[in-house]
Amino acid sequence: MITVTTLAALLNVGAIQNDTITINADIDLGTDTITLGSGCRLEFSEIGRFRNGTLIGTVTNEYLDITDFGASTTSDSGNNAALRNAINLCDNVFIPEGKFRLTETVRITRPGIKLFGDGYHQSVLQSVYSTSDTKTVDREGDKRLFNLVTVSSGIRDIKIEDLTLQSKGSKTQGNYLIKVNEGAENIHVEGCLFDNATGGVIVYPGCEWINIIGCRFRNMVFLPGGGGGEQNEDKTRTLEGGAGGYGVVFHQKVGKPGIKHGVISGCVFESTVIRHAVYIQKSSDVLISDNVIYGTTAMNDNVNGENLVEILDSIGLTDTQLEAMEVTRHMTHFDYAFEYKGCQNVRIINNYLEGGIGLLNGTTDNDGRLGESFLLKDNRAVGFDNELGKADCPDGVKGDRNWIYDKKINGGAVVINTDNLNGQP
Repeated sequence: MITVTTLAALLNVGAIQNDTITINADIDLGTDTITLGSGCRLEFSEIGRFRNGTLIGTVTNEYLDITDFGASTTSDSGNNAALRNAINLCDNVFIPEGKFRLTETVRITRPGIKLFGDGYHQSVLQSVYSTSDTKTVDREGDKRLFNLVTVSSGIRDIKIEDLTLQSKGSKTQGNYLIKVNEGAENIHVEGCLFDNATGGVIVYPGCEWINIIGCRFRNMVFLPGGGGGEQNEDKTRTLEGGAGGYGVVFHQKVGKPGIKHGVISGCVFESTVIRHAVYIQKSSDVLISDNVIYGTTAMNDNVNGENLVEILDSIGLTDTQLEAMEVTRHMTHFDYAFEYKGCQNVRIINNYLEGGIGLLNGTTDNDGRLGESFLLKDNRAVGFDNELGKADCPDGVKGDRNWIYDKKINGGAVVINTDNLNGQP
């Protein structure tokens, strides 16, 4: 067993292999990079911890606690190094109870990493703005946001569990709480709360085996005008376009392969998920089941650009309700609980939807392909009683058209349990 109490002693541990290294002091690495020998185990005394710097290597610990690497609920910047160092050294990284603020993206660049907490009601990772950030501010004086956790391209076998992932929700700068880059595989997200961002989880083309289980999504803010955030003269809203307000997005790109094998199950999407709860594009073999979605109201070009406040007022919402929805800042028209583009073999089963505008919206993908082979069954929708978003049902789809919007589905049969869709037991 080797006991380390100084930075000078730590600089020599690279030659130590297959031994236990006990950290018995608060060691500030400064800007140094320390490489640990193979097969070592790290232990920390009550006063032992690392701060700053960069640690490289692998250790035999079952997991590492970020507070042993200097993470603190009172720090705005030190938590970045703490998370990075823990991820560099160990496959399993624990975020204990508390709110840990971050000023840059947590990047997962090697396979087999698990980030986990004590439960989303206790363990929080929160993105904040760096005071040294010189990027353009938005109309509220906020600095540009960043994606909180990203999984690098081609990385596989990642788990993110039992955490709150939280941002600030700027109205002009976009960010996602988890971004999975192209070609990643076997990404499992479970028991997490996603709060106050442009979107919860976005998955890019070519990814496979994406599981999002038992999570909660709230305060997913619609970003008017898309990523550019172009504003009108009084800076109350952007001029055109829009993005965000999503819970889960399986993204598409022209000429790129879609997402294969996805499960979104047991999740709750609150009324503050402003646009789509689930938006899947160019994806195949996807199961969306046993989710609760309530209060989904947002935008679609069906209403021809009419002012949202006027539309909502026409269906009897009070000023208080309008104010609670913050429609003057977030929304311009309407959308649906689920939207898909050019997907294959999608099953939407046993979901509960309440108080929304529409259930389903489908179009071609960016390569002009229509989806096929859809199964919609045993979904219960309650309170979808407005006349907005109506459209003729597509071929092969049965149900009250107030609840279904689709352009046309070619290919496999689509089955909808119309009793449940009409809110009957």
